[in-house]
This record gives sequence, structure tokens and C-alpha cells, in this order.
Amino acid sequence: MQALWLRLQMFIDGLKLLGIKFWPSGRILNKRNLRRIKTRLNIGNISSYSGLIKKHGTNKQIKQFNWLVSEKLSYREE
Repeated sequence: MQALWLRLQMFIDGLKLLGIKFWPSGRILNKRNLRRIKTRLNIGNISSYSGLIKKHGTNKQIKQFNWLVSEKLSYREE
């Protein structure tokens, strides 16, 4: 019983797993992963990062990512 309570308490305080912080009310990407996405984004991995942001990011992060993608695509066209 003590181990179960400890696990529940850890989840209530937030649980970090693979760069995502899980809360009882939702989840959010940590700042390190957001920085890595911004620096490593290229034409070949846009779809992968897009899925990650859409699944675990906030609305503001999704909008910022979409602008970043449009900048990358417009830069490529020139």
C-alpha cells in the first residue's frame, strides 16, 4: 500500500518521462526539447516534430512551430 501511495504522490507532483512532463491535468514538453526542435528542424524531419508538438505541446507552441516551419519552407524556396 505504501508503494502505491508513493507512486500516486509522484504523479500528482508531476512525472518527467522522455522529455515530457506529465501532470494529472495534462502534459507539456520540457524547454530542452523545445530548443532542440528549433535548432534541429529541417525539411526531412518536419513531420516528425510536427506530430510531437501537436501531441504534447500547448496551443502557443503549436503556433510558434507552424511559423518556424513556414520560415524554413520560404527560405528553401528562395
